[in-house]
Amino acid sequence: MWAYALGVRFWEWLIRRASLWHEGAAGRRSMLLDPWPEPAKNRDLIWFHCASLGEYEQILPVIQCWESRNPTHQILIGFYSYSGYRIVKPTEKTHLVVGFPGDLKPELTKFLSHFKPKLAVFTKAEIWPICLGLLSQNSIPAMVAAFSPGRSKNLARRPARFILEQMQQLACISCQDEEGKIFLTKLGLRNAVADGDPRVERTLALQAQPLDWPQHLRWSSEQPVVILGSVWPADLELWAAIVLARSDVNWVVAPHRLTPEIKKRIEEKFPLAQYWSKEENTAASHIVVLDVVGVLSRLYRIGNAAYVGGGFGRGVHNVLEPAAAGIPVAFGPKHEYSREALAFLKIGAGAGVKTQEDALGWLKNVEKKAVQDQTKILLKSWFETHTGSSQKIVDRMEKVLSHGDSKEPRHLANGP
Repeated sequence: MWAYALGVRFWEWLIRRASLWHEGAAGRRSMLLDPWPEPAKNRDLIWFHCASLGEYEQILPVIQCWESRNPTHQILIGFYSYSGYRIVKPTEKTHLVVGFPGDLKPELTKFLSHFKPKLAVFTKAEIWPICLGLLSQNSIPAMVAAFSPGRSKNLARRPARFILEQMQQLACISCQDEEGKIFLTKLGLRNAVADGDPRVERTLALQAQPLDWPQHLRWSSEQPVVILGSVWPADLELWAAIVLARSDVNWVVAPHRLTPEIKKRIEEKFPLAQYWSKEENTAASHIVVLDVVGVLSRLYRIGNAAYVGGGFGRGVHNVLEPAAAGIPVAFGPKHEYSREALAFLKIGAGAGVKTQEDALGWLKNVEKKAVQDQTKILLKSWFETHTGSSQKIVDRMEKVLSHGDSKEPRHLANGP
């Protein structure tokens, strides 16, 4: 443990140094300099911890469900990354939003002393062993929600044994699926359960939100729409020639990040494309470039099919969003860490593509109305069987909290 503690402190020192030139590090440093808000003195506080904005979106249905059932409680939302902290706004009486100080014992001791949470809920794979030890020492029950092995499979390696020892202190580890539960059980953890992924409910909720189409964007309303979402340069290379050749299709190109590099490539390949936020180019075009944040998840519902990027890099991005819209979805070869991509492959609603020939073959297939109709049926059935996890997680939270208050043993893996 001492080596881990030294490594964490060194890492936080590196972040402070890197803040001089790295945007993300600078954001984390400024976040930690912000003063902590004062919690309400007459309300129990529940702490939800997230790595970044993605984990917050995942746990948000659980937070909302908890608030509806426990309206007198105050919610503390902690972020390790500035990406979530800068976007998620606190509310005057209910939500407090703070930066997580890191897995550093002195700082965490002050953190817990200041906020005095009644329950701590960590999201997905945010396992901080020093923090878990301090929570246990202070008799504060803790659990993990929406756990997924993914890249956390390093837990199976010998150097991670001390982390597993602290994970034994958790009252419950609620996994996204049976695979996660089996993975943890094989490692000797007896507090793992499978409740599902609350992100499914969050994704469906986003589909119901309104979408305002910019007046300056013009294309043929009679043509099918294909969305290339969260694309990187490698994804762009795969699709560029197809997009140009298929002017009988309306295309939305949505970069994962609109960096100068990918913006330059897009403008070189699609000089006549329209931009979502810019009115300079008002000429009709079969290509729209999405250059704003927060629209893509809702934009999928106007599509007939979608390709999700990232599969030529570290891994495919969010395939749940286009699937929630009921449309066929394709992605690159590196999708082994996406449980949804694997699920959609299995039921026939998704496809992996590696070459331009693969992409063309998939496009020709999903253009068929029969394929689109069948995909919609398959995805509707899949989502119906994968909702309801928020209620299950909140049920467990309430049991953990009640057992913590009574000082009884808190391992609830065998509970209903």
